[in-house]
Amino acid sequence: MSIDIVIKNHLPEWEQLIKELREKNKISSEINIEFSNKFIFNASAKKIVSNDRYLITIDRQVFDMIYNFYHSTVNQENPQFVNMLSYTGYEMEYNEEYAKILADFYVYLTFKFIFLHELGHIMNGHLGYYNSINDGMNHALNMNEDIVKDFNGLSAHEYQML
Repeated sequence: MSIDIVIKNHLPEWEQLIKELREKNKISSEINIEFSNKFIFNASAKKIVSNDRYLITIDRQVFDMIYNFYHSTVNQENPQFVNMLSYTGYEMEYNEEYAKILADFYVYLTFKFIFLHELGHIMNGHLGYYNSINDGMNHALNMNEDIVKDFNGLSAHEYQML
């Protein structure tokens, strides 16, 4: 499946959630979502100080790796994995159509978790705090440990896990 189709299937729900939060006055700043063409496994939330908006960026590799993981492991060679993910509590005979639906369901949950995790940084003021103890510039919290910055003895990666 094309990464663009996977993204297109998820983006409207995320945009609707942001719209609803704005309508309920839970957020006042604009939040944009972008998908980077970088093929690295990373997602980030960033405050753009100059125009008081936020940016959630998810790299395309995130979609590619997660989709491929579930669709390559939930298959006939791993029937016990299919049983485990189905939460039925009993052994069942492998069914390819059911396995694909199950894989798509877990892809959906994983992508939604990543988006909500980044949105959570915005909603909980993590970026404002992070920028305030640094130089006030447009820093991002990243899940890619190779590009995180340290602050007050805690890496941004560790802070994300709070």
